[in-house]
Amino acid sequence: RLSSQAATTTMAAKQVVAVMLALFSPLEVGGDVNAASINVALIGSFLDPAQFVQYLNTSWKFVPDTPIPSRDVLESVRAVVETSIDITNLTTNAELYQYTFTGYDEDDLKKIPAHFTVANVHQSGVPISE
Repeated sequence: RLSSQAATTTMAAKQVVAVMLALFSPLEVGGDVNAASINVALIGSFLDPAQFVQYLNTSWKFVPDTPIPSRDVLESVRAVVETSIDITNLTTNAELYQYTFTGYDEDDLKKIPAHFTVANVHQSGVPISE
């Protein structure tokens, strides 16, 4: 059972994931979003998207990281959330790597392709970039 402080921290982390996903949603062009454009997030298989989907105001399809998705699914991924750094190399169009803790080793950060924005959460509350 979570203490009230732990529950608040966990809720804040879910809200931060939602905020980061919203930032990486397709931009509207002339007030119209391409209907064929679907936001896909590759997430750790231990996550239940229902935990943070309530905080989203954009539509996302959540795909678990295990088993490894097919190549066409990996090509459609825009965000990688709460999963191994190594999986970022399997995605070709993803732009965001989100994790809810701080303290990456610099050698680990070098494993992430340069086109990614890396965001984590200091004490599961405030998003920061590495």
